Amino acid sequence: MDTIIYALIVIVIAAILIKIFTSKVSQNKKNDYSTVYKDVDSILTKAELKFYNTLYDVCIDLDVTLFTKVRVADIVKVKSKDDYMSYFNKICSKHIDFVICDNRTLKPIICLELDDSSHNRKDRIERDKFINEVLTSIGYGVIHIPCKYKYDKEAIESKLEEALNNH
Repeated sequence: MDTIIYALIVIVIAAILIKIFTSKVSQNKKNDYSTVYKDVDSILTKAELKFYNTLYDVCIDLDVTLFTKVRVADIVKVKSKDDYMSYFNKICSKHIDFVICDNRTLKPIICLELDDSSHNRKDRIERDKFINEVLTSIGYGVIHIPCKYKYDKEAIESKLEEALNNH
């Protein structure tokens, strides 16, 4: 009988130690985010970075400020109190590739999308149509630039100057 009691005590102690040990290991894994996350080389894709470098120079020449990967909900506010969340949810997880703002006020003026082949998909066409309608309805200019191997700075500058003059 004593052997059974000792065996039960050993099993209970072992179970407690296993629970404590696995809990600490699990806790360490939860807090060691370096095992599940890593940094990126750039916030832009290679294609976006190539366009950004040209666009950046154009923006300096035109005295405007350039931002990248701007969340639509940060430049568009929902006016309607009714169904606020429904309208907000339509824009909160979408972003614009590039937004050009007034240098002094940082008010958005023109939104640029760099269109790669993914913009030919049905879902992207619908997304682009929706975002274009939202942005233009509140007065922002929208320009879609086809993704290219090389960009003509003068052509982009001309297109932006025209959009800025029309704004």
